[in-house]
Amino acid sequence: MNQYLSIKFRILTLISMLMIVFIHSSTLTINFKNGVLYSSSNIISFIEIFLSSGIGAFALPLFFLISGYLFFLNIDGSKEMFIKKFRKRFNTVLIPYLLWSAWGLTILFILQGIPLFKNFFYGELVVNYPIVKLLNTLFINPIPYQLWFLRDLLTIIIITPLIYWLIKYIKAAMIPILFIVWLCFNDLFFFKSLSIFFFYLGSYTSIKKIDIIQKKRHTLIFSILWLLLITIRTIFVIKYNPSFIISLLQTLSIFLGIVSVWGIYDYAMKDKIIPNKTLFNLSSFSFFIYTFHEPMMTIIKKGLFYLMGMSEFTSILIYFLSPTIVISICIFVGYLFKTFVPQFYYLITGGR
Repeated sequence: MNQYLSIKFRILTLISMLMIVFIHSSTLTINFKNGVLYSSSNIISFIEIFLSSGIGAFALPLFFLISGYLFFLNIDGSKEMFIKKFRKRFNTVLIPYLLWSAWGLTILFILQGIPLFKNFFYGELVVNYPIVKLLNTLFINPIPYQLWFLRDLLTIIIITPLIYWLIKYIKAAMIPILFIVWLCFNDLFFFKSLSIFFFYLGSYTSIKKIDIIQKKRHTLIFSILWLLLITIRTIFVIKYNPSFIISLLQTLSIFLGIVSVWGIYDYAMKDKIIPNKTLFNLSSFSFFIYTFHEPMMTIIKKGLFYLMGMSEFTSILIYFLSPTIVISICIFVGYLFKTFVPQFYYLITGGR
């Protein structure tokens, strides 16, 4: 993999992480102990659905695609090579997953014990969790719910020898099968159908050494179609809500989103290898932003509603304000950790 592509993966990962923060900044539904706030304005709903579940929908699929591509990069299919890959992912995926899951559980336990914050929590108190639920929360369904990506990635990594065999002998025939599964089912036995589809797609691209350099002349067309599809889907969500059509539009927009963002990056780079220095430096905090932003985002959103009151104006204001605050805190804390406790930062980010 050349330097340009390596840096491109790095910058697109940062952009995707920032989009995930905005996805989680949605204020259309806010759960408090004493009730639920729903935004009633179609304008506010349109803005949030268009940006969060529309524009931002490409983010996680792109992660899985890149993860599959990188896992099988230059792999020869030998037992030794897989063992080497497994050992590396133990440090880069499993350890951070467990540490951040434990962090989320601990912070929730602490906050639930403070009287001032009790009204912000509507579920069962951590102190009352039975041992089975405690273990399930730590290992399977962590409090920082964004960690499902790492959980799915860990599960898929276990079956990568099977994926390698399928790509070698079944080849591209599995792609339409997995696509149909993704279209029809959200969850499979151990991971989401979206996860395995895009990981397989990235793996296939890597193993077959497919040229992923996009022709710039198509980018404008793809981008226009992408925005058009997102607009239509958003209208359907607000006005009509036919689930199959919405699902189909979402599926198509995800593909167009990945292709469009991939091409837009090349336009923005203007044949440079390294992008803006500030953006390049910030990209080193991508994983930390991903893991640290929740449950902080939820806490800040609820805190802002508590201070500013509940109205349609505060809803849209908090939608944009909360991710700005959260991203700034993530970068600041990440910088402090990286500067003053680099070994700890290395451990919790898997050496990223």
